[in-house]
Amino acid sequence: VGNNNFDPAGVVTREQFLKMLVEATGIDTNAKTASFTDVDSSAWYAPYVAAGVDAGLVNGITADTFGVGSQIRRQDMAVMIVRILDGKNIPVTETSEVFDDDANISDYAKNAVYKVRDAGIIKGYDNNTFAPSASLTRAEAATVIIKLLDMLQ
Repeated sequence: VGNNNFDPAGVVTREQFLKMLVEATGIDTNAKTASFTDVDSSAWYAPYVAAGVDAGLVNGITADTFGVGSQIRRQDMAVMIVRILDGKNIPVTETSEVFDDDANISDYAKNAVYKVRDAGIIKGYDNNTFAPSASLTRAEAATVIIKLLDMLQ
């Protein structure tokens, strides 16, 4: 975040996390554009949003809005990670265990949350919850990306 500070408890926005994923996995950002009304084509994040959408990692929060500046929720992080795993045909042995807050996980993210957990990329909290709507911290983002990269090797 500057001045040699990492800010592990700081939260990550959707565009920040997408940039981390695109950079970490080597997705090409050249000559891609995003057509979201909230993505300024000259902004630092524009090529990453476009590349992430083009690669099938992410959608907007609506048909025409990406959600620039919005904090990424843990369940949305799981969806992006699973799309990478699926795109690389990486098998994951799934279990039937559920988090105590399973009812709070959105239907579109439920399979992804459990697949990312079963892959060992992220785990729940000590009280057996996942906190799907909680914001992803910088420390969690770093951990998830490192574990993802370990699986991709």
